This record gives sequence, structure tokens and C-alpha cells, in this order.
Amino acid sequence: MNPEKIELERLSIVLIGSFNPKIFHPAWLSANGLIRSSEAETAEKMFIHNNVSVFELDWMSINVTPDRFTINTLQPAYYEIVRDLVSGMFEILEHTPMTAMGVNFESHYGMSKPERLRSVSNEIIDIKKWESIFDKPELNSLSVKTSKPEDLGYYLIRVEESIRIANGLYIQTNDHTNINSAKEMREILLSNWKRDFESHYIAIDKILDTYLK
Repeated sequence: MNPEKIELERLSIVLIGSFNPKIFHPAWLSANGLIRSSEAETAEKMFIHNNVSVFELDWMSINVTPDRFTINTLQPAYYEIVRDLVSGMFEILEHTPMTAMGVNFESHYGMSKPERLRSVSNEIIDIKKWESIFDKPELNSLSVKTSKPEDLGYYLIRVEESIRIANGLYIQTNDHTNINSAKEMREILLSNWKRDFESHYIAIDKILDTYLK
């Protein structure tokens, strides 16, 4: 077990396809039983137009353009609720064309000391080798990707020093899947959920155990 702790987290689900942004209105979600009417009435930062739909509730935010749907939450207690909200929306909008889905988990880990953050960063990029190239090299961002079989997509892990918290390490895992329909998206989202959720925290533990000296 690592002494570091998570100070900030986020889940985002990103869909690529063909969307009608103005449909995604808090009132529409409420009318279809996907959120409470009181939530629809208190939605904030709302802008609904033919080419973009943006609004926030206390526990999530939505941004939709003609070719991209994104939903975010910073509250882990709502991760499964966001998942089910996405599934519910596109069970209704079942004929929405889609080509890809990304399920992204992000964690900002606070390090107990600046020296511990520096230790991880230096180990990840093998700092000694970079010192022959740069005077004072440091970790900016590192991405590692592995492809899924049969051109179904890829898994990606991104590691960098956090810009949101002091002495923090940011780790993102992205499960990117190529899809052909809203129905397929829903099936994969629900069936892979437990694996994606657990894999994120397993990856974090392995990164810290491997590189934190």
C-alpha cells in the first residue's frame, strides 16, 4: 500500500458519432425520467443551440457538439450513476450513429513530499539518460498505448505531474473502443465497466510500486 492519497478524481465518457445537440436539454432528461425535475430546474452554465449543448448539474456536466458527446463527473460516488445516465439516454436515442467510445478515469495523487514526486518523475523518464540532452530535464507528460485485438481500439495510460494540486502526480487511463451503434456502445459500457474501473486503480498501484523509491 502506498502512503500517497488521491486528492482529486474525474470520470469522463466520450462518444464520437453524429449527434443533435439541442436534444440534450435538462428538461428532456427530466421528461424521460433520467434526472429529477428539481435538477433540471437548477441546471447551471446552460447554453443550448443547434450546434452545441452545455450544462452542469451538481454532480455532472455535459457538452455535446454535432460530432462529440462528453459527460464528466468529479464525484466518484456518482460514477455508476453517470454510466447509467449515458446508457439510459442512448437507449432512448438508439438510432444515434456512433463510431467510438472512450471511458476515461483520472486521478491526482498527492505526494507526501516534493522529493517523492521528483523520485517518481525521474524514474519514469529515466532522468539520467535525458541529462545528456537537456540541462534540467523533468517529466512533462508520458503516454503509453497498447492496441486491442482485431482493430477494436486501444488502452492508453498517461502520466504527468499534476497542474491541479501541489506535489501531485496525475494518472489517466483511457479505454478507447471502436463501435458501430448506440446499442453496441451501451453493451460494451455496461459489460466492461467493472474491469475498466478496477484496471485504473491497479495501474496506479503498479506505477507507484514500480517507480516510487
